[in-house]
Amino acid sequence: FKIVATNRANGMESDSQFLTIHAKTSYHHAKPKLFVLSVGIKEFRKPSLSLLYPVEDAKHLVATLQKHSRGLFEKIEVTLLTTKEQTSKKSIEEAFRKIAKQIRPLDFFLVNFSSHGENISINKSTNRYYLFTSDVRFTDKANLDKTALSEDELTNLLAMVDAKQKILVLDTCYAGAGAENIRFKSAGDETNMKLLQRAIGSSLFASSSSKEKSMDGYKGHGIFTYFLTKGLEGKSDQNGDGVVNINELKSYTENAVYDKAHEKGFEQSPYIRINSRNFPISQK
Repeated sequence: FKIVATNRANGMESDSQFLTIHAKTSYHHAKPKLFVLSVGIKEFRKPSLSLLYPVEDAKHLVATLQKHSRGLFEKIEVTLLTTKEQTSKKSIEEAFRKIAKQIRPLDFFLVNFSSHGENISINKSTNRYYLFTSDVRFTDKANLDKTALSEDELTNLLAMVDAKQKILVLDTCYAGAGAENIRFKSAGDETNMKLLQRAIGSSLFASSSSKEKSMDGYKGHGIFTYFLTKGLEGKSDQNGDGVVNINELKSYTENAVYDKAHEKGFEQSPYIRINSRNFPISQK
């Protein structure tokens, strides 16, 4: 070890000294676990809000991760929420609290939402993103504050979970609005995760921009989840090394979704933000 003393302002430092430690025990590098919270919301208190494929999307993403990511992690711990009771606001919040008690700082946390999303005008200059839970019946701001998860509530739920890498997947309409405003921060600390990204990282995969709807219907899935899972299966392995890293997944997913949606006459541009060093997420 190299040891240097500095003053409080970090403007002056001492001569360096070196310390050697001889350990008699062997060092074991623990593998992280991958905690997955996958939420697919198909039914709502207002029947006309029903969607086609969120449940299939939530299950398919879990199955893909279990098959293609298991070699990278000690274990994959899955929480899958798909029924009307499981996808209430209270149940989703409780799922975050449960994972927060189990996860370790070296572990990875991936949370996926397939549902409705709405970008609501608060005033002339401010909008707020809401992720619909199954409790939603009325879609005005006053009711959504009670039954949906706002961008601020999502930020606080993510802060509850202390993980080395946090990956948020939003497959909803206007998902880019959430991506632009949701912040990754540590529990009890307002410091943005960007300040810690060398050691702790965050990634956000949003299916569409803040002004676009998301296509719910391509080969039995939402188009975004379809290509995201194809990327995890190996389609995004650009250098052919058999491993999919997070930057490769970003590049493949945003281009594949845009191109296929455009081919179908639909405008959909994923908003993907990586605040992390590159890291592997799956294998072929």
